[in-house]
Order: sequence, then structure tokens, then C-alpha cells
Amino acid sequence: MDQLTREAPLSPPVSRPESRSGCWCGRMAPVGASLAFLLGAAHFFRSGQQALSLCCLVWAGLLWRPAAWLRRSAACLLLALAVEWGGVTLFLIRLRRHLGQDWLRLACILGAVLLLTVLAALALRCRACRGREQEGPRAQAAACVLVTVLLLLLDGRQPDLLLLHRLWPGWGALEALLAGLWAGLVYGWLADRKRAPVWRRRIWLLFSCVFFAQLLAGLFLHSLFLLQGVPHLPVPGLVLSGPLYRGEGPFFMPLLFAVSLVLAGSAWCSHLCYLGVWDALAADAGPRTGRGLPRVWRTTRLILLILSLLLPLGLRLAGLPWPWALVLALALGLAVLPCALWLSRRLGLPVYCCAICPLGMAGNVLARLSPWRLRRNRHCRQCGACARICRYGALRLEDGTGVTGPDWRCVLCRDCLPVCRHGALEVSCCGWTGPWAEQGLILSLSVLHTLFLFLGRV
Repeated sequence: MDQLTREAPLSPPVSRPESRSGCWCGRMAPVGASLAFLLGAAHFFRSGQQALSLCCLVWAGLLWRPAAWLRRSAACLLLALAVEWGGVTLFLIRLRRHLGQDWLRLACILGAVLLLTVLAALALRCRACRGREQEGPRAQAAACVLVTVLLLLLDGRQPDLLLLHRLWPGWGALEALLAGLWAGLVYGWLADRKRAPVWRRRIWLLFSCVFFAQLLAGLFLHSLFLLQGVPHLPVPGLVLSGPLYRGEGPFFMPLLFAVSLVLAGSAWCSHLCYLGVWDALAADAGPRTGRGLPRVWRTTRLILLILSLLLPLGLRLAGLPWPWALVLALALGLAVLPCALWLSRRLGLPVYCCAICPLGMAGNVLARLSPWRLRRNRHCRQCGACARICRYGALRLEDGTGVTGPDWRCVLCRDCLPVCRHGALEVSCCGWTGPWAEQGLILSLSVLHTLFLFLGRV
């Protein structure tokens, strides 16, 4: 009897009558949501907002994709559409009352549309609809909705920041739609631990290629590809030294760098730096020793950071004209980068990122203000797999002591997580660990990457 009792829970679940109604509700939820989006498309088309109309049509079709994060995103966007319907209803009621016209029938019609939109959003999140979908992380939908809403607000207030609006005025909302979908896809790729190292390099490389392609287009085709019409030389050290040389603003790049460090921590160096990806690819072609970086590299990079802060002040006090200062900075960057890439390939270590880049040194130090950390817990068995995969020297194999780290040199690339078979490495936020901490980091990186990718270069 005890044996039968233990095996009972393994028997297949008994089908119940409500399961059919659940399947029916799950099938009908996209129908109501698609209808709500079609009504929204008609509204925006009539008001002359063709871009938003096209976005509604696209979402009406995306609802039929079997992806949980798309339906969660659609539910949030439907609630935003309901707010739009509410605002339009109140405006038209006030207008008709002011003109002394009948408003009751209009209120009933638009109220019914508003109610349909709200019910469609709730139907997408009902238990029956969620039961037939494969459960996915909520943060993936949050990345999609957050980027879409941010760019839609930006399109309403400062549309010139959107490249698509500068090319085709009035179509910035389409860029917001594409950016939101891309953010959701990026989150899904980075959240897959086994494939995350490969996807991270692909996404990182794509961002760098888009950055330099748009920079070249702004230099040789048209200045509208540049956000302010003035090119920013792709030398990371200029983010810090440029304002010091000028002695005044604009301080957009330092502020952007500081905000990125707070939101993403030292992961800026492994996800968002447009030069670091080439150094990482060169190091991937070299050997893996797991012994970390030479100690002299830390001192060298600290000296270069101090020089990058003092040299611009000296050039400004000496009265060197700014064209000569820019030529000097560009020549120095073009001379150092090829040599660093060659050494990275030979040593299997990112020489430019770990021994030269002053911005990376500043990022490692200032990233202490960020809540994200990588930590090693008590499950570590000192197998050394994480140290052999780490290219930045944050995890090292020490003779007699085993694995040490991760330390301040960690760039949160998370390449070590899938190789650890004991679950000894985990992402923490403000000292707390759990799946939500890693999801929060990936969410932040997905949003920042997408915003950097889709907004105009400076």
C-alpha cells in the first residue's frame, strides 16, 4: 500500500471539464487582442499617425506567434492603448459639450472600444491563456515594453534623436516598435546560459559594426547620421580627456558613460564598448592558461588613466589648437590599437582592454557604484574551469590556493557561468542572489544595448 501511495502522484493528470474552456479561452484571447489592435490602427490612421497605425497592425499579427513574452508585451501595450482611447473619449466629449452637440452616443461607442481593449489585455494574461503557452521570463517582456515606451515618449518630445525620424519624418514610432522587439530578442539570447557567450559576441559585434558604419556615413554621406552634426572620434579615452581639454561642455558622453556604469556595472566593457569586441575576438584566437594577467598590466593601465586626465589639461594650458589635439589623439589610437590586437592574439588575453584602455580602468573602479556583482559560493570545487574560460583575469588559478576571485577586474561577461558544473558562480544585486538578480542584469543590458543601437550616434 505504501508503494502504491508513493507512485500515485506520477500518474497522468485527470482531464477536467474546465480544461476545454481554458483551451477555448486561450484560442480566443488573440482574436480579441487583434481586433483591439486593428481598431487602434484605424484610429491612428484617421488621425494622420501612419507609423503608429502600422505598429498596431504588426502587433495584431505578432499575437499569433507562440511566444509568451510577445503576449505579455502585447497586454501591456493594449493597456497603453486603452489610456489613449480614454484620453480621446474625454476630449471629444468635452468638445461636443462645448459645441452643444449630442455626446452620449459617442461616449457609448468609444467606451465600448475602451472596454474591449482592456478586456483583451486581461484575456492575454488570464490563467487559461498562460496555461497553453510555454512559460518565459517576465523580464523579456519588460525589456520589449520598456524600450518601446521610452522611444515612443522620445518620439513625442524630441523626435530628432531617432534616426528613422531624421530620415523619414513622422516614422519614429516604427523605430520604437522595431527596437522593442529587438530588446526582447536580445534578452532571450542572453538569458540562454549555454548559448549566451556566443550570442553576446554576435550582439556586441553587431553594435560595433553599426556604430562605425553610421560614423562613416555621417562623415562621408550626410551629417544627419550624426546626432549633433559633429563627429565623435572613436577613441574611448576621449570620453574623459575631451571635456578636460575643452574646459567646458558638452558633457553628454561622460554623463552617458556614468549612467551606463550605474545601470550595467562593469558589463559596459563586455557588452557596450565599440572597440572592446575586436580585442575580445583577437584574444579568443589565443591560448587559454587561466593564470590571469601580469601584475604590471594593472600598473600600466593606471598610469595611462592618470596621463589621459593630466595630458589634456597640459595641452589646454599650452594653448595647443584643438585640430592638432584631435589629430594627436587619433594618431595615438591608430598606432596603439593594431599592436594591442596582435598581442591579444598571441597571448590569448585582451591586451587593449586590460593593459591600455583608460576608460576601462575608470569603468572597473566606478562600477563599484553599481549593484551588480559576480560571486563564488560554497559549492566551488576548485576545478578551475571558470579560471580557464576567463579572459580578463578576474578568476585565476594560483599555485597552492586553487581558484581565486572574481575580483574588481570582472566585466560581468558571464562566460564562466555555463562552464561551472557545480553552480558555484552566481550574479548578485546589492548582495542578494537569486535568478531575479541575473534577470535584472540581463534586462538592463538588453535595454542599454538596444537604445545605443537604435539611437543616433554622436
